[in-house]
Amino acid sequence: MGFSKMRQRIGYGSADLASNLIWPMITAYLTPYYTDALLLDAVAVGFITFASKIIDAITDVLMGIIVDKSDFKSGKCRPYFIIGAVPLALFGVLTFTLPSLVSNNKMLMIALAFVTFNLVSTCYTVVNTPLSAILPSLSSDQKERNILVTFRMVMAAVGSFCVTV
Repeated sequence: MGFSKMRQRIGYGSADLASNLIWPMITAYLTPYYTDALLLDAVAVGFITFASKIIDAITDVLMGIIVDKSDFKSGKCRPYFIIGAVPLALFGVLTFTLPSLVSNNKMLMIALAFVTFNLVSTCYTVVNTPLSAILPSLSSDQKERNILVTFRMVMAAVGSFCVTV
C-alpha cells in the first residue's frame, strides 16, 4: 500500500472525525443544557427537536439533490466540505451560547434555540451528505471502498469518544 492510498484513507476518515467533534455534543448535551442550564420548558425543547427533525429530513433530501446536480472543477462533493466546515463550527458554538445571551426573555431564548439548532443541523447536512456521496469517486474497487468506510467510521467514533469523555 502506498503513501497516497493511506493519505486518502486518513483524509476521508478525518472529515468525519471533525464532524463528530460537534455532532455528539449536540445530541448528548443539548437537551440537558436547554432544560437544566437555560431552564427552558421541556415541552418547548421537545418541539424544537421534533420540528428540527422534520426540517432535517427535508434538507437531507435537498442536499442530496444539490450534490447530484453540482459540477465543480474540484468535483461534486469537495466544495461542500470547504463551504460547510466553518459555518458548522460557528453554529456549533452559537447553538450553546446564543440562547443564553437573552436569558431574561424565555420566548426569545426558545426562538434562538430553534434557529441555532436548525442552522447547525443544516450545516452538518451540508458537510456530511457530500461526505457519503464522494465514496464512489474515491475508488471503484469494492474492497478499497470498504476500507475507506471503515476508516471513516473508526475516526468518527474517535471524534465522538473525545467529546463524550
